[in-house]
Amino acid sequence: MDTIFALSSAPGKAGISVFRISGPKSLLLLKKLTRESHFTPRMCYTNNIYDFRNGKYDLIDCAVTIFFAAPKSFTGEDVLEIHTHGGNAIKEILTEVVLNEPNVRYADPGEFTKRAFLNKKIDLTQAEGISDLIEADTKLQHVQAVRQMSGALQKLYSKWRNITVEIMALLTALIDFPEDDVPDTVLTNISQMIKTLIRDLKSHLSDNRNGERLRSGIKLGIFGAPNTGKSSLTNLLTKNETSIVTHIAGTTRDVVVANINLEGYPISIIDTAGVRESVTDLVEKIGIKKAKDYFAKCDIKIILADPTEQCFIPEELKQMQDNNTIVAINKIDLVENYNEKDTISISCLKKLNIGMLIKEIVNKAKTLAYPTHDPLITRSRHRVAILKALNCLENSLQEQDFVIKAQEIQNAHEYLKLITGTIHIEEVLEKVFKNFCIGK
Repeated sequence: MDTIFALSSAPGKAGISVFRISGPKSLLLLKKLTRESHFTPRMCYTNNIYDFRNGKYDLIDCAVTIFFAAPKSFTGEDVLEIHTHGGNAIKEILTEVVLNEPNVRYADPGEFTKRAFLNKKIDLTQAEGISDLIEADTKLQHVQAVRQMSGALQKLYSKWRNITVEIMALLTALIDFPEDDVPDTVLTNISQMIKTLIRDLKSHLSDNRNGERLRSGIKLGIFGAPNTGKSSLTNLLTKNETSIVTHIAGTTRDVVVANINLEGYPISIIDTAGVRESVTDLVEKIGIKKAKDYFAKCDIKIILADPTEQCFIPEELKQMQDNNTIVAINKIDLVENYNEKDTISISCLKKLNIGMLIKEIVNKAKTLAYPTHDPLITRSRHRVAILKALNCLENSLQEQDFVIKAQEIQNAHEYLKLITGTIHIEEVLEKVFKNFCIGK
């Protein structure tokens, strides 16, 4: 197996850069780079590191080095970490020196974590948790990622797999020894174990997709007629000039997306084109169609209305409202004593009641992606596999033939194994690791 190398810290100038090496040549590279011969694993050393090409040993930097001997390392292989000063020239020279060594190459994205999985240091759900931890932008995302990285999902799915093994063992005994008198309690126990497992899987699936929303972000769309202040509200929420604002109706022609953190909830704000009838401009027509399409896709919808207009909410948007729709009346600074039931009155210009609107958004977010103490499904591939396992369990409960019943339990067992990666399927591995950063 090749030895892999990568810069694990962010590119660009910094105070410190961290390099990682994993594979059979890790210790040899450490000795060649430092001109030292003895290293105690898991101990920090301060060493000069040299460009040993051509035998010149030109000084590269004074670095901190740590060697982790297999199998007590992140990847399960010999691993070397080198902490240097963060100058670009140091990074360039050290990279050239290391990659000049035979059978050493630059790591693929996520390859360190992939090797940890292949060497049984972690399962697939933990690998995904590591990826989510790196990508986490909010505290709630961080909590969920840490829980998954620490093995919460792995323990739950392993428990279910062990139950299917126990059921298969009992069914195998019934199949292999049909002439023996089998207590009625055995069949009763099998049925009860299957029912309990079905109940647990259904409970796990009835999560309102909280974990997936918390991981990927809650979609918040801002909709309404032209010139109601949708782009102004977007800019207020993002605290940035995200959208172009003018007094001209129809300024926003396409969807504008920006990500924010509201009290720990990851929110993707989507500013859309104003919805109105009798449009002749082709580009604006496309923008309006996109706005209507996004209304159905968004988790939370804000319909923004202008009280100075006679028909201030487009009829099509009225008909599409649901429990996660907030109707906000903008420009209340232009009218006196305005009060409309089940709405929030705001002024983007004067920044009136924006905090009240944010509070309502957070309340909606809590119902869509609330954190729990129980591990949550965070990816669609988990949900698909659990649904298939559930279907097999329900089939087995109805089946009277012990052989077919056992096969259905076996199938459920295989689907659960697929989630944690006990079955090595390259297509699944590629999907899990392709979005990792290089060096992790």
